[in-house]
Amino acid sequence: MGVRVTLSRWPLAGGTAATEAFVKVLLVEDDKKIAAAIKRGLQAEGFTVEVAHDGLSGLYLATESTHDLIVLDIMLPGRNGFQICDDLRKAESWTPILMLTAKDGDLDEAEALDTGADDYLTKPFSFPVLVARVRALLRRAGAGTPTPVQVGDLRIDPRGRRVWVHDEPVTLTAKEFDILEFLLRRAGQVVSKDEILAGVWDFDFEGDPDQLSRAIGNLIDNAVRHATGVVAVGLAEDRDQVTLTITDDGPGIQPDQRERVFERFVRLDDSRTRGTGGTGLGLAIAREVVHSHGGTIVIAEHDGPGAQIVVTLPANPASPPGGPVR
Repeated sequence: MGVRVTLSRWPLAGGTAATEAFVKVLLVEDDKKIAAAIKRGLQAEGFTVEVAHDGLSGLYLATESTHDLIVLDIMLPGRNGFQICDDLRKAESWTPILMLTAKDGDLDEAEALDTGADDYLTKPFSFPVLVARVRALLRRAGAGTPTPVQVGDLRIDPRGRRVWVHDEPVTLTAKEFDILEFLLRRAGQVVSKDEILAGVWDFDFEGDPDQLSRAIGNLIDNAVRHATGVVAVGLAEDRDQVTLTITDDGPGIQPDQRERVFERFVRLDDSRTRGTGGTGLGLAIAREVVHSHGGTIVIAEHDGPGAQIVVTLPANPASPPGGPVR
């Protein structure tokens, strides 16, 4: 019998739920610090942001995924912004493009517009100007609201958050809708667990998102191995912290062993491992990664069978990056 994974998201007491972001923006920027700053700021304005750090990855995402707007740096490794823009327009992709560059001069601006860009912004620029340009392009393109998506007999309306199968309405929870939309916009692609975690949960914390995403994915895998039927994953957040809970219905962990499971090379008795194998390093590495990001991880007491892991991480400031982006 397979293990069913259930997903939920809720606000912490006294907090507020994260704003649902419907408009999809692709950011192609090779400077990771600048990309992270722009991403955080756009997310704070209510956009969903996908990031690529080189030209080839940016071109792939632009052609294989659906976006409402592309923010495109010019000086990129692999393939520059002019080439990407030209490739997309030749492929009859008319997604609005806002060019970013550290270069200046009329020739660069002219080349950007000649290759098909819709607007041009020279670094350093202030973040409010970037947001204003983004919103202006979306209004001009009529993309202030997201486009419906249909794959076969399955159709979704992101604005109304409605779903139909064979023209019959289907009721989904908020998180189920987010997962469905994420997958439909990548129809025909193989989507990894890490991509779903990053794209659907959109954890808003300090540190390396790839490293942290892998650690959390390993925690979920560990719960699935030990569960007998259900793994429940929950996310709560407020301005100061993000709390993730992973609960399985397996044999559980005795109170005197809850701290030992985070030690290196420690494996519990067969009632817990059930012959699932492993080196005894997974939880130890996960704790090191969480601690390196300023968070905590514990095996918590909870009502019901199995074990519950609680991960708490500091949230990023909600305000957009200050000062000019250089």
